[in-house]
Amino acid sequence: MADEKKGIIPADKQAEIWFEKNWKKVLVVIVLVLIVGMVSFALIQRRSQQIENATRRLAEAGVGELPELLAKSDGIPGAAAARMRLAADLLGKKDFAAAKEQFSLAADDASAPLESRTLAKLSAAGCEEAAGNRKAAADAFLQIVNDNSVAATFRDEAGFQAGRILIALGEKARAKEILQKVAVTPAVSSGVNPWKSNAAALLKTLQ
Repeated sequence: MADEKKGIIPADKQAEIWFEKNWKKVLVVIVLVLIVGMVSFALIQRRSQQIENATRRLAEAGVGELPELLAKSDGIPGAAAARMRLAADLLGKKDFAAAKEQFSLAADDASAPLESRTLAKLSAAGCEEAAGNRKAAADAFLQIVNDNSVAATFRDEAGFQAGRILIALGEKARAKEILQKVAVTPAVSSGVNPWKSNAAALLKTLQ
């Protein structure tokens, strides 16, 4: 009271006075925040539903429907698996260039598991060989060999395939170096890894 008599209004009283003058503005802000929150939530839910529907359509679609669906589904979970399915069909039709394109797109799909992306890379390299591009195929397999983010079993497979192709290209010294690494590197897991024994067997043909 003494402060008010001196013309000094306490802080709590100032706040009360301010609110009495501005309560409508405060209410408008609160309502707007609620509306924005509700709209954002609705948009997120809608997008989530759209992604779920697109993923389901890809999984249920026939191979003939996939090109059109995939054109609208980049980045959708399940797109990489659909591309792998389409690529396998194209491979069966001996359309190696188109199959490689789909395998490569699947390999670059960040929404797919690393293992699936690696299988797609291996398959894309296989398409190069099937198309007669053995040098490009060997280089593609060697890129996988040198990628430490790839599981050791896949690197061993890529190393064996690269070595095999290099032998066919007449690059026996280089092939021997790669195959030796595959054959003698200790296995990092107890799982079955046929690529080491395959590499060792192929090395014997170079002796």
